[in-house]
Amino acid sequence: MKNKYLIMALIISIIPLSGCIQSETSKINELAPTINNHIKQGDQSFNDAAWNVNNFNYDKALQNCENATGEFNLAKSAAMNANEYAKNSQDNVYIQYFGLVINEIDAKLSATSELNMAIQFFAAGDNETANNHASSANRFMQKAVDFMNQKEEIVKKNPTKFV
Repeated sequence: MKNKYLIMALIISIIPLSGCIQSETSKINELAPTINNHIKQGDQSFNDAAWNVNNFNYDKALQNCENATGEFNLAKSAAMNANEYAKNSQDNVYIQYFGLVINEIDAKLSATSELNMAIQFFAAGDNETANNHASSANRFMQKAVDFMNQKEEIVKKNPTKFV
């Protein structure tokens, strides 16, 4: 009789724990589209800024940079929340993945900041300094691509987690 109560108590204590783990994963899955959408919008605004710089439309390029920064910041906020859920779930794959997401977004934020500086120097006629900032923006974007590639590798190795 004691064994029945012990087994029942064990089952009752395990059920809420498994619900918490699933709950964290569900929250991550809910945030993923938001993160991706904000990154895509930020990327589009960044690319629009670069296009406008190349066409000497500096005011529009600065506005595009501002939009990109806003989108990347929204993505980062959601990614940090997802990262907390990943840590709570103690799932190393998700923890590593969202760490890379945050690194990617940070690199894109730095690239956007550098492009913003480049635009201001181009507008002021200081092309040498502007080109230095533009080159720095490109380096940060390359780092972002490196983080994206690392994320893709995690997804390839863990397809069931990223459906």
